[in-house]
Amino acid sequence: MATAARRRHAGGGGAAAAEWASVSTTGAWRVEPIGKHQLMRRTGLPARDLRALDPALTSYPSSVVGRDRAVVVNLERVRAVITASEVLVPGPRDPAAVPLVSELRARLAATSAAAASPAPPQAGAGKDGGGVSPPGGGGGKVLPFEFRALEVCLQYACKSLEHEASMLEKEAYPALDALTSKVSTLNLEHVRQIKSRLVAISGGVHKVRDELEHLLDDDADMAAMHLSEKAAFQAAGGDHSSRFGDDVAEEPAVGDDGARDGYDGESDEQEDEGSIVFMPKIDELENLLEAYFVQIDGTLSKLSTLREYVEDTEDYINIMLDDKQNQLLQMGVVLSTATLMITGAIVVTAVFGMNIRFALYDNPDTNIFWEANGGMVGGATALFVVAMLYLWNKGILRHAGAGAASAEWAAVSTTGAWRVEPIGKHQLMRRTGLRARDLRVLDPAPSPYPSSVVGRDRAVVVNLERVRAVITASEVLVPGPRDPAVAPLVSELRARLSAASPAPPQDEAGKDGGGVSPPGGGGGKVLPFEFRALEVCLEHACKSLEHEASMLEKEAYPALDALTSTVSTLNLERVRQIKSRLVAISGGVHKVRDELEHLLDDDADMAAMHLSEKAAFLAAGDHYSRFGDVAEEAVGDDGERDGYDDESDEQEDQGSIVFLPKIDELEKLLEAYFVQIDGTLNKLSTLREYVEDTEDYINTTLDDKQNQLLQMGVVLSTATLTITAAIVVTGVLAMNIHFALYKTTNTNIFWEATGGTVGGAATLFIVAMLYFRKKGIFR
Repeated sequence: MATAARRRHAGGGGAAAAEWASVSTTGAWRVEPIGKHQLMRRTGLPARDLRALDPALTSYPSSVVGRDRAVVVNLERVRAVITASEVLVPGPRDPAAVPLVSELRARLAATSAAAASPAPPQAGAGKDGGGVSPPGGGGGKVLPFEFRALEVCLQYACKSLEHEASMLEKEAYPALDALTSKVSTLNLEHVRQIKSRLVAISGGVHKVRDELEHLLDDDADMAAMHLSEKAAFQAAGGDHSSRFGDDVAEEPAVGDDGARDGYDGESDEQEDEGSIVFMPKIDELENLLEAYFVQIDGTLSKLSTLREYVEDTEDYINIMLDDKQNQLLQMGVVLSTATLMITGAIVVTAVFGMNIRFALYDNPDTNIFWEANGGMVGGATALFVVAMLYLWNKGILRHAGAGAASAEWAAVSTTGAWRVEPIGKHQLMRRTGLRARDLRVLDPAPSPYPSSVVGRDRAVVVNLERVRAVITASEVLVPGPRDPAVAPLVSELRARLSAASPAPPQDEAGKDGGGVSPPGGGGGKVLPFEFRALEVCLEHACKSLEHEASMLEKEAYPALDALTSTVSTLNLERVRQIKSRLVAISGGVHKVRDELEHLLDDDADMAAMHLSEKAAFLAAGDHYSRFGDVAEEAVGDDGERDGYDDESDEQEDQGSIVFLPKIDELEKLLEAYFVQIDGTLNKLSTLREYVEDTEDYINTTLDDKQNQLLQMGVVLSTATLTITAAIVVTGVLAMNIHFALYKTTNTNIFWEATGGTVGGAATLFIVAMLYFRKKGIFR
């Protein structure tokens, strides 16, 4: 009865079946209703993992979670459950999910067909785990189904976010320029909407990037995503299935959840309490995640640049509006001064309009009228001119000082000989052993990929801002050699590589591995070809960025000084353009510096760049199966350098010889250019601080000028008030109501009344000024 009750309880709580698209390993698909409990039995997932796939629950962050029999993907626009035999996508009739289902069908069908008729293996290409890449992809080894499906999901998510970022860029820059030229309610509202979208897209990109970074930092999570290998391991182990399930991510071999200290990537199996523990090699998945981490990081960099441009535009507009406000206040001071002088003239006419007898009234000379009017107008004008000169000399009225067709490649050999030849994408992949995703960073079109220097099995891919190249052990391939921006790099490679010839060894000099240094360099030992070519690329990139920084410095400091002396629209626009260029150049320098710092922190990456030694190592013995894991085996724990032994070239490990090159020469080479690019970054940081200090100074000056103008407005308003009071007195005396004072024959009464009126007004003005000063208003 208890069992029946439990069944009734379980059945009564089930939710209605929802539609899911099921895409098989061959790309075949169908739409079927699957209930929650049915899905849990089918995938082995707990209920809490399925909540992340609920479209109504948007509070869940992006995540890629590996479980015993499935991988749950929740990356912004992508929601799916991947098993070892199918991909399940919720809501396939939703217009937002249709493109993902179509992409999964096309890509999985293509890879299934390619796996059925594999191409002959290429030397050195199999260990990269590149799988059958999307159209245009290559490589001899096919990735497991779950990795191919995960790659489609990652690429779709990254492409969607990149597309949104590109569309926002195309809309944002014209809108910001329009707001710069004309500040209006319509333009402000447009920019406000763009900022809201920028925040939303940046948040999504941040979530995806953080999740990929978390996966790359946790070997246990990556190990848990090897579904096919886990299934094969479980089928072969039989009685070890109890050791295989939910404990694989927390096994002592991997350490605590999220930790990497105990993970041993040098063996597939390990004895632990009499049971065999599942220990997959994670290098294929790691390379896959790294590629899309680089892509999404580039998208984030693009959005960060756009955010900085928005902030710079806002700063520019605020300064421009402050300057315009000061101009309006200056015009207000001029008008108030003119009003004051005219009011003074009115006082004179009111004095002559008083009904108190005055000797001038009895003068029969008619010219007196014109003389009085001329004197009154001339006096008011003279006082106005004097006031303007005074305000100008005080600085109050001055401006404030404040898979396509073949592309052309240049192939430069070890002797400096070169030729231009058309090389297709597939041909390039066979020639260098690179995968399709490694070649995306070499696309000359603007791309989201940040700077990178990536060592693969047979080549090093260099993407350092203005420098793009593929370096092998025997040649350097540079795309677009006829491009004027690329021609200097090709010329430098030809000159420097042709000059490289071994010199007699020098005492103490050979240990530095200085190679053939740039003109003026020294050192008796010649570096391997790939290091000499890499040195030319690094030097060209660093010199280009240094030149741009120097040119910007020469232009920036005079422009900032000009803006400091005269705040004008022309100077503000010039400084705004300089700030935009400063942001762009600083971003490029930051990327190159960060990549060099990353290489210096990772011995595995530096070891992977020893192409000549790797080729000799392979030729010396049939240890190719042990060679592909150099990134993990040479350094021990991923990211750790303590266990790296750079005093030996080979090491015995379970009967195999592991490739362990000495990295000191390459390390010194990278350190030299890291210091150089770090100096360029410091120079740009100093310039940025100078720009910010100038903006602070101008804002302070504008605020001070605004206070001066407001104080002058208070003074003029107070003077106008006292003169108006004098006008009231004269108006009272001008009334036609009989008064004893009107009948007096003493003409001195006129002067006494006039003097008393003027004196009283002046006294009131002085008292008001003293009161304001006492209250600190004029301090």
